[in-house]
Amino acid sequence: MRPTFALFGLVLAAALPVAAAAQDQSSAAPPALDRADRQFAETAMAGNMAEMRLGKLGEERADTTAVRDFASRMVQDHTQAEQKLTGIATGLGLKEPAELPPDKRRAYDKVSGTAGPAFDRAFMSVMVEDHRQAIGDYQRYSERGANAELKGYASETLPKLQEHMRMAEEVQAGLKSKEQAEVPR
Repeated sequence: MRPTFALFGLVLAAALPVAAAAQDQSSAAPPALDRADRQFAETAMAGNMAEMRLGKLGEERADTTAVRDFASRMVQDHTQAEQKLTGIATGLGLKEPAELPPDKRRAYDKVSGTAGPAFDRAFMSVMVEDHRQAIGDYQRYSERGANAELKGYASETLPKLQEHMRMAEEVQAGLKSKEQAEVPR
């Protein structure tokens, strides 16, 4: 009986380090993402970055209080959303983009090249368009996304984006009403 126990002990001793190493490798590797998961996460991170940068620009340069308040809200809400998303993305092996993608950069440049009432109009136009696009992206991903964490983030963030859209349309309508009231008759 003793040789059997000794052999079993040797096999067990040899197997434990191999099993531990395999467990370390599997726990260290981020879960695989399909193309749609990766694309959603990267698009959402770029969108949050753009909203934060545009919001900061709006806080500095807005001509009206309504636009300045909206810009501050974008900085606050998209900073919170980005913190949540960055935590998820890091766990999935994704990195935050270093720069705005070309389409977001063009929108930023368009807005930053204006001042006064023209700034407010350009800023709110970009906000409405960006939120319309983001709502579509988040809605689709929350319905069809494969990654549970990203899907949860999309579902949780979608109502906030819809609220932003409603607010943006109201501010934009207020700007148009103000312009019409100022037109001499």
